[in-house]
Amino acid sequence: PTRVPVTIYADTRNWIHEPDENQCGVTLSRYLKDSQLMLECQVRAQDWKRHNILSDDGMGDPEDGWSITLDYQNYLEPVWFGALLRDGIEPHAPAFLGEDDKHALFEKGIPDAFSGIGRDVRDRYEWFLERMKSFRYKNLPVAHLNMPFNMTGTDGPVTIACGIRGVEEFLCDLVDDPEYALQLLDFITTATIARIRKVRAYLGQPDKSDDFGMADDSIVLLSPSMYREMILPFHRRIFDELTTEGGSRGIHLCGDTQRFFPAIAQELGVRAFDTGFPIDFGRLYDELPKDTCVYGGPEIGLLRSGTPEQVERRVREVLASGVMRKSAKFVLREGNALAPGTPLDNVNAMYRTCERFGNYR
Repeated sequence: PTRVPVTIYADTRNWIHEPDENQCGVTLSRYLKDSQLMLECQVRAQDWKRHNILSDDGMGDPEDGWSITLDYQNYLEPVWFGALLRDGIEPHAPAFLGEDDKHALFEKGIPDAFSGIGRDVRDRYEWFLERMKSFRYKNLPVAHLNMPFNMTGTDGPVTIACGIRGVEEFLCDLVDDPEYALQLLDFITTATIARIRKVRAYLGQPDKSDDFGMADDSIVLLSPSMYREMILPFHRRIFDELTTEGGSRGIHLCGDTQRFFPAIAQELGVRAFDTGFPIDFGRLYDELPKDTCVYGGPEIGLLRSGTPEQVERRVREVLASGVMRKSAKFVLREGNALAPGTPLDNVNAMYRTCERFGNYR
């Protein structure tokens, strides 16, 4: 590129918290439960983003039509493994594997991809396919329908283990009962690979893809040595079994996870990192191959509570840190996932600053 690209992740949750847009008072809970409402809110949210947020993602009305993704937030995988979904302002799925029944999951066996909440995903997907035939918004059709990321990808074995066992409980397992912890990670990994393969078959896709990404935010709780010894082999299995040889591999890691980047790049061949914060941008390309695509930028707290001037200052710091001098693969974005209620003037200050100071020549 001639300039550092800018991408912004804002979705329906951001639109819901814009009172001038969400005049009917739609709540996240209602939106997640009602397929018709999900369809209508998603296209309205895209319309709002494409006409209000400056980015290189594509602006104005889409040429071919709207893109819809079935939305189950971050509770899909824990519920698929057996957690109970609790409604509320933020629907969530509490941990369910207690000390007395922590082996019960193994006795039940690996769930089918389309069992439980997976059946709801498939039924809703097929409803959307049918509804797309007649739906129009601003005289444009729905051109793309996507499965949830947590059906075709994964939030990662450690994150899932913490979600279904409990954070403190699983961390103690890693130290006090490593045999069980590794058994749980193996079960989650095997089930995840099986689910993704079955979903790919349902969608008419091959077992292995040329481009695959995953996440595992909860590794932030571990040391680099524990990650290498106990977790990296499971990440390797997921990438190796789901990605073609030489295929593109990416990972999303929120939080203070930069200490893991070199091992992930070297051992797993990952060449795309979607980051959160804190990140030492000056060190990034001293530790990673120069052809690594890194997504990162101003912290979402600053974007949410700061001023446009503070955002400009932070963007200039990031761009001047060495990411532009050491690589042409850096992508500026909020770090990470725009918080609902973020002032648009702050978001757009990112783009305008990058226009001025992000040019390679």
